[in-house]
Amino acid sequence: MKCELSWQTLTSLSAPRCHAGLVNIHGHLYLVGGRSSDTTGKTFSVDSIERYDEHLDEWELFAKLRTARHDAACTAVGLSVCCIYLVPTKLYLLDQLVLLIIIIIIYNVLI
Repeated sequence: MKCELSWQTLTSLSAPRCHAGLVNIHGHLYLVGGRSSDTTGKTFSVDSIERYDEHLDEWELFAKLRTARHDAACTAVGLSVCCIYLVPTKLYLLDQLVLLIIIIIIYNVLI
């Protein structure tokens, strides 16, 4: 059996971004944070979660983040989006320099 694959254009996000976390929960895509740029090319972290509904072919603002974030590793845990962020820092622990702190944030999703 041969499988035919093709691309199709869907509705765009409110703004282009990279370095975002993406999770699929029950037919909805949740895009968490990311990096974007303004008209001058200056980049910034994004402070929102957007949700895509494949049946309606539309993105909507789902939630605002307390802190703008990017470069998250995200996964679905039940009806929650779990994101892990690594934050560069300088901290001495048992005389060893620790360069990363891990932050785990869980966003509950109500469908």
